[in-house]
Amino acid sequence: MRNSSHTAHSTLPRLPVPTLQQTLDKYLKSIRPLVSADEYRNTERLVQQFRSDVGIGPKLQRLLEEKADESENWLADWWLHNTYLASRSPVVVHSNPGLVMPGQTFRSTDDRLRCASRMILGALDYKRLVDDGRLPQETIGKLPVDMAQHGKIFGTCRIPVADVDQLVFASNTSSGLSPRHIVVAHRNNFFKVNVYGGDGNILGEDVLLSLLNRIVELGERGPPVGILTAQNRDVWAKVYREMRQSVRNERTLSEIQKSLFLVCLDGPNETSGLNYQTTAALQMVHGGGADVNSGNRWFDKTVQFVIGENGEVGLCYEHSPSEGPPIASISDHVADFISGKRTTETSSAIAVADRVPELLKFDVSESIRSAIEDAKQNVAALVGDLDMACSTFEPFGKNFIKSQKLSPDSFIQVAMQLAFFSDSQRVGSDLRNGFHSSVPSRTDGGDSFGHLGSAGVLSDDVRWKSIV
Repeated sequence: MRNSSHTAHSTLPRLPVPTLQQTLDKYLKSIRPLVSADEYRNTERLVQQFRSDVGIGPKLQRLLEEKADESENWLADWWLHNTYLASRSPVVVHSNPGLVMPGQTFRSTDDRLRCASRMILGALDYKRLVDDGRLPQETIGKLPVDMAQHGKIFGTCRIPVADVDQLVFASNTSSGLSPRHIVVAHRNNFFKVNVYGGDGNILGEDVLLSLLNRIVELGERGPPVGILTAQNRDVWAKVYREMRQSVRNERTLSEIQKSLFLVCLDGPNETSGLNYQTTAALQMVHGGGADVNSGNRWFDKTVQFVIGENGEVGLCYEHSPSEGPPIASISDHVADFISGKRTTETSSAIAVADRVPELLKFDVSESIRSAIEDAKQNVAALVGDLDMACSTFEPFGKNFIKSQKLSPDSFIQVAMQLAFFSDSQRVGSDLRNGFHSSVPSRTDGGDSFGHLGSAGVLSDDVRWKSIV
């Protein structure tokens, strides 16, 4: 029986359009901490001209309202275009988040590959829940939220195109047929693995384990073609066009793009004296560089599950098709499979062709080889420029923050502003989640909190009230 997660979409209200007055009032409030008194007075004058009957504001407001009448969400395509697809920065570090799951203990290669098999099972079981509409309906308070993004994380890939990238959704083709394979990356090689049996059910854990063992037995290291996906988007788009001129490359690229997701069986990490949490986080974000695991990725793929040799488990995801909640949800589901808390119905009918992983080969010309070398240098710079130190904050978590009637997200943003001010003695905007390309606006309240909190003149009670 289908859950309301399939049916709630049609009953959700459309995104409302704020009035012109609301928009301009919020704009003035947002810029006030950023400008001088004279600059603010001049901005007020320009805003008054903009909103007047002879200004362009009312006309633009009418056009916005017309767009809202013709679409479910007037902001969605602009957000996707401007925040993600039009960005020319590398997706690595700049926009692709990493997520670390509970660490594992691997005493053997078989232990690691069994963990990988369970990750695959968990992800495929989650896809089945999505396809059947059986995911529990998510809410904010008592209000249902749109869950369409859950269906966009499988079989999805970002394609490099000059100026503005594209997204391809293999699971949403006109044929209605979803891909039946995943791609496994090992030692920079990519293998196509069919994960469904002849009866349409998911292959069992032991069968998946056997397939992964076959891949690991092919131990020769391949050229790090995947590192090209970590390049500047226009640079990668040019190389991508050249690669597609080869029939072999065209097919390999297509198989990677259409795959439900990637599974990256990584080699050893460079720890450099970092603690386990930090090492695992960096592995999920960028892979450590070309000489470590960054070539064992396809950073354009929406979901890449990562399994390290020392128990590191997690994922890296390309952000444009989905915000955080669907990724967090599938991660929890997969973690339950790894721990053995969950299982699923699997296939008893295995086609002969499904028993052999297929090595997806690339034709690597001299110009592509040169592009790979350039990408390696670019990734090395990204890796070297990212400082990270992870630890666990023990005193309280999100439940306590919510009990104080605060948003955990806003709480962390204000905490980051306070930390930045304490260190630099100036107020700066905080970068949401450490990766997001949108920067939340500062406010007078946030500035005051930063100045007074850093000076140590606020009591705990006053600090709480100033955040609220």
